[in-house]
Amino acid sequence: RRLATTALWASFGWGHGPCEMVGAALLVLDVPGEAEGQVSLRAAYISRAARLVQQRLYVYLDFPTEDAGAPVASQGLLLRAFKLLGRIYETIASLPLLDLVPLFPACGWTPESVAVLPDVEEAFCDADCLSHAKINRLRREAQLGSVNVLDISAADKNDMALLENLQEWSSHLHADFHCTGGRDWESAIDTRPPWRFASVGGTFDRLHAGHRHLLASSALVTYGTLFVGITGDSMLKAKKNANLLQSYEHRKEAVVSFLRRVRPQLEVSTSSLEAGVAPLAVTMSEMQGITVSHETMNGAQAINKARAERGWRPIGIATVDLIGAKTQEGDAPKLSSSELREEEAGRGVLCK
Repeated sequence: RRLATTALWASFGWGHGPCEMVGAALLVLDVPGEAEGQVSLRAAYISRAARLVQQRLYVYLDFPTEDAGAPVASQGLLLRAFKLLGRIYETIASLPLLDLVPLFPACGWTPESVAVLPDVEEAFCDADCLSHAKINRLRREAQLGSVNVLDISAADKNDMALLENLQEWSSHLHADFHCTGGRDWESAIDTRPPWRFASVGGTFDRLHAGHRHLLASSALVTYGTLFVGITGDSMLKAKKNANLLQSYEHRKEAVVSFLRRVRPQLEVSTSSLEAGVAPLAVTMSEMQGITVSHETMNGAQAINKARAERGWRPIGIATVDLIGAKTQEGDAPKLSSSELREEEAGRGVLCK
């Protein structure tokens, strides 16, 4: 379904744009600092762009280096990018099924590579690294069609109307890296990301913003192989509206496809999580880290207890924020697949 958006585009202060929503767009943002106004302004741009696309929004964040010789994936920048992911996905919590794909230099992306994403139809730029001329020159060289490019850096960044209602969500995000056993990071340096072997798990039904946040965070802190445990169909029979659950193969394909868009060079290994079978994070001695949400931190700690019983060193834990939640407490209401299935059931959808 394609809807006219000229009025919507104009209402965003980005001038008159296309007559229809686009399937996929690219948003290029500069990341100069962490002042609250700058963070909220980027959130406003993401929120605006998200409402102009039907299917997919790529968001490239042009991070500066800490100094002239610092690697892109230095610990400071990695943690900064990790925290920023929570802010990005919280911004689109009201559009839970939008395929928002974050593109970070730490995951191998450059201005040149994002310019030639084949499915992009429109681009919005708020960074000096890409311009209308450069994007379309690169696309011509790659034998791709040209795209409309809107320079949003000309917008008035002192316009407080852009920041309205965007301060509240930024105050309760606490994504961080954690060591285990009460040690400080200096003595637990071997458990800090980036990791060569890391894991993440979930059901991943109706891949929504919360799932994408967890998976994108996992890809960000893993440079080798990410082991993804996906709940098997046999464990979901008692779920409410189980007839609407997507199959294991459907969920697996969605997870792998998304991860490959976020970090193309990442090796992804999937397995089915089954009752009574220990996850790889417990049984694989080489595992270095795991990404969890605040509500599943206890599970990660149980994994390290089980590893200690085997005489293995603990794994590092990267904890992400709950999306669509007023607090980060484990029992806080949040964006969930169960609610999405409930909504479908209410509309009379009978099967997946």
